[in-house]
Amino acid sequence: MAHVADAVLTAGTLTLSTGVEGVTPVNAAFTFTDANTGAPVSDFTVTCSWGDGSSSTGTVTGSGGNYTATCSHVYDEEGSYTVTVTVNDDGGSSTSRSGTSTVDDAPLAAVCTAAPVSPQAFSGSTATFTDADPHGIVTDYTATINWGDASSNSAGTITGGPGHGPYTVSGSHTYTSTGFFTVTTTATDHPSSSTATCQVLIFAFAPGGGSFVVGDLNSVVGTSVTFWGAQWWKLNTLSGGAAPAAFKGFARNPATPSCATGWSTDPGNSSKPPDPPLPAFMGVIVSSSISKQGSQISGNTPHIAVVQTELGYDSNPGHAGTGKVVAQFC
Repeated sequence: MAHVADAVLTAGTLTLSTGVEGVTPVNAAFTFTDANTGAPVSDFTVTCSWGDGSSSTGTVTGSGGNYTATCSHVYDEEGSYTVTVTVNDDGGSSTSRSGTSTVDDAPLAAVCTAAPVSPQAFSGSTATFTDADPHGIVTDYTATINWGDASSNSAGTITGGPGHGPYTVSGSHTYTSTGFFTVTTTATDHPSSSTATCQVLIFAFAPGGGSFVVGDLNSVVGTSVTFWGAQWWKLNTLSGGAAPAAFKGFARNPATPSCATGWSTDPGNSSKPPDPPLPAFMGVIVSSSISKQGSQISGNTPHIAVVQTELGYDSNPGHAGTGKVVAQFC
């Protein structure tokens, strides 16, 4: 019986597209020829080894002895991989070609989440980010926070995920002055990174403890206010009624005010405020109701506003403390 050898397969070129981890596949296209120009594509099987421990089958198109084997694969991680495409003919012949695929890191997208107004001791989230890679885990990432005040960058704490996210970057920092600062958070999944930038208003309360007070109907952003002075009760309007004439505008207690709490002066007509200078951007209590019981004056704190202070203040009530409301804190 005569033996007829299978026609020879000859390798052509292997073309590999660039992929993105977890998102865009690497597409492989391998051309080859068969000396048997009448061979149908059903004669061939294709195996693609992707260099990451996985393999898959492919398909063949073509006719007349000229064919192309194709297959695709989505990688879990960025990097370079050796890809080998092998074509087997059912008659026993085979051919293959190897090449190097490139897989890019999936992009990150960060947005600012820092509170727009904060005391000098900032603590909280500064940004959130997402990863186009569905296989991301929190340990893949690092983050840095630039606080915008010439201090050294600090490492952010990352929580969230897994997968696309979102992930949250948090940090703490104490400012030594008040004003507007640009906070920049950079999230990195080497080599990809994304940056979120936003402006934060940093304020301080009156030095030494306690706080100045303004009326709630004077607390709209953009309003010029008098927060200290002999005529405080005339110059501030409260929705709960007029304030006692003895109140000059400074609340001693608590040392650090907070929203939805009460405040009071020391016994007497009005607590003595701090000596100048005052912070350039100062937190003040916003009160809708102030009353006097005996020698003590007290009120509520539905809100806290930030006032940009003006020159001319002195602890003597004859030298009024004035400024303009620039923000609401709570």
